[in-house]
Amino acid sequence: MRKIGLCFLASLCFAVRLAASTVTVAVAQNEVAPEIALETSSLIEDEIMGSLYDEGYIVSNNDISLVGTAYADPSFGIKDATEGFSDYLIAVLVEYAEEAVKDAERQIVYAEIRAVTWRLVRLSDGKVLAERVVDMKKAKADDPQDRARRLAKIIGRDCDRLLRKE
Repeated sequence: MRKIGLCFLASLCFAVRLAASTVTVAVAQNEVAPEIALETSSLIEDEIMGSLYDEGYIVSNNDISLVGTAYADPSFGIKDATEGFSDYLIAVLVEYAEEAVKDAERQIVYAEIRAVTWRLVRLSDGKVLAERVVDMKKAKADDPQDRARRLAKIIGRDCDRLLRKE
């Protein structure tokens, strides 16, 4: 009976810790991206938020920045995330090709993602816990929306792993 009580107490502490972790997602895209890129950036943001929510985090977001150079500023997204009482910030930079791709066969127009970079920041002290470039080969997909979703899931999974170590 004592073991059951200790297991229950440990799982309760773990659940309370996760429920208390709040994460803000801030996405920026490069300035020369085609207009349609905003939809893809929004999809990436939604998928990151959804994957973290599914793992028990409280998530919020900042407006998507259309000024990709903002990401280079170490304070990108921090002010809004702090004002929102978040514990962590995931800052994401999505770099697109300048021109939209027109796929006549599938009758779609989309923004080609060239690179995705992200960093995880602990807001209590501003420490960058990780900064990575997503390996685009791991997100191969025929459909551009599926590719964006896969990229986002990689970021969500990696950030979840890092946050669980905190």
